[in-house]
Amino acid sequence: MAGIYIHVPFCAQPCSYCDFYFTVSKRHESDYLVALEHEIELQRGFFGAREPSTLYFGGGTPSRLSTAALQRLIDAVRDAFPLTADAEITLEANPDDLTRPRLSELRATPINRLSIGIQSFHDDDLRMLNRAHTSEQACQVVADANAAGFENLSIDLIFALPSMTLERWSANIERAIALDVPHISCYSLQIEDKTALATRQRRGEIRAATSEARVEQYVALIQRLEAAGYEHYELTNFARPGHHSRHNLNYWSGEPYLGLGPSAHSFDGHDRFWTVRSTFRYARAARRGELAIERETPTPVQRCNEMLMTSLRTIWGLDLGALARAHGRDVADEIDRRARRLAQNGYLRREGARWFLCDEGKIAIDELLVDLFLEEEFSLCEPNDEESR
Repeated sequence: MAGIYIHVPFCAQPCSYCDFYFTVSKRHESDYLVALEHEIELQRGFFGAREPSTLYFGGGTPSRLSTAALQRLIDAVRDAFPLTADAEITLEANPDDLTRPRLSELRATPINRLSIGIQSFHDDDLRMLNRAHTSEQACQVVADANAAGFENLSIDLIFALPSMTLERWSANIERAIALDVPHISCYSLQIEDKTALATRQRRGEIRAATSEARVEQYVALIQRLEAAGYEHYELTNFARPGHHSRHNLNYWSGEPYLGLGPSAHSFDGHDRFWTVRSTFRYARAARRGELAIERETPTPVQRCNEMLMTSLRTIWGLDLGALARAHGRDVADEIDRRARRLAQNGYLRREGARWFLCDEGKIAIDELLVDLFLEEEFSLCEPNDEESR
């Protein structure tokens, strides 16, 4: 398995919480599209003999691109890479972009999955987040997407907003369940530096949610969605059977992924790459036949710790056998020893040769990983990449 991510930086307006790379100007859109085609060609050999099974348009707001532009990029990707016949092709979209005519256009393309950024079903929350849609639009667009023939839908919601009560968050959950979408992603709001919310927080206009409120809302989320038949297959993701995000599963499984576009990140199985956070500089490099990227080679300990983190986030847990094949039996034994200690606190449980998060572990994942991660001084051999896949 392998995946391709395309970062589309264009947005209609800046969301107050977002610290991803974006621009509200479309002045460089034409240059961006040409640059992407150049980058796709330059990266043609990235996967070797592998066939990517997913293509994901993220942002930014990919739905700001015209349908013709999206089709153009899909064609360029298919020309350069042998996508599998059943490839999952996801478009992140905002409700205000998804009119009925637009949905019909998109349905005629190879895009077969929509990830819709709803964030909240309360209009005052949406105004605080500087979203361009209303709660009514959010509900309508899901119905319209279904009517257009999109069966694979995901929606995003955010909890732990300033002043959000458990009652208001529970109302969001119920609205999501009523829409009967097959996939729901829910994220705890983190007020990042250099965002509008951070400015408001410094001015004393808003207060971040307390840790108690975050836990209360997260627990309510898990309990209610599981009761409604959703599988909590990753810490922030819930799905009906057969509707896991295949693209994200590639990442959590440690598979290679290619990031295209400004600020996109890549992993080739050994090294990590990231592209410059500037559409202008990105396009200028592409015109020169260059990749505007930086690279790092993770240490063996970093590779091991990332395997711990991504594995434990999912319902498939940490496979000690796979850990031993990738990093050695001594490492697997040491992690097993540390995990047994954490299990005494109710954070982890072992089934066979796998470790899984308990409910308490899901809540305390950050603290848990601090205790589980290997120190950089730990003696560790280079991973055996072929055996670990």
